[in-house]
Amino acid sequence: MDADFINTYTEVLLENAEAVIRQNFMLQARLKVMEKTLVEKEKAKQEFEQNLNITDTEKESLRSTVDKLNLQIAELHNKVDASKKENDNLNKQIADWQNKANSFQSDAVSEKQRIQQAYNDSQKEISSLTAEKDSLNAVMQDLMAQIESLKASQTVTTKRKPKSEVVIDEMGGSSKINTTTSTRTEFGGTF
Repeated sequence: MDADFINTYTEVLLENAEAVIRQNFMLQARLKVMEKTLVEKEKAKQEFEQNLNITDTEKESLRSTVDKLNLQIAELHNKVDASKKENDNLNKQIADWQNKANSFQSDAVSEKQRIQQAYNDSQKEISSLTAEKDSLNAVMQDLMAQIESLKASQTVTTKRKPKSEVVIDEMGGSSKINTTTSTRTEFGGTF
């Protein structure tokens, strides 16, 4: 995976998780306000029920008020239950986001390790190839120096032209030039 994509994905994940957490806090605050209101309404209901020893018309008026309060209490209970369910859903979403973030982070770490290992391997290969190139350049310079010395010696001795060979084997090794005999030397040995 691309590092920019991983970073962007992680940022989006965190932003979404923060939004879910904020919603959770708002619901919890609403829940507490509703519970406080519910307690106050229940206290008012109890006070009304204690004061029922009043006249019949006042009793009827109080009963209708109590009925209204009971309806409001039932509505508040329903709202509290709905808020609790919504809070539970948000908690589940938070847990899911956290699991996704942890999984993604774990995947990103393993991908980073894999990329780092590939990078290290390629650096080793580059170092090895550079050393081999330098070695071959040194061998080539030796051969060029030998060729130059042979050219110089050929111009000095015009009577006899020795048999000379330049041999470079297919394995990338070097061969030395032997101008007096047909003996071939490779890698410092005579064959």
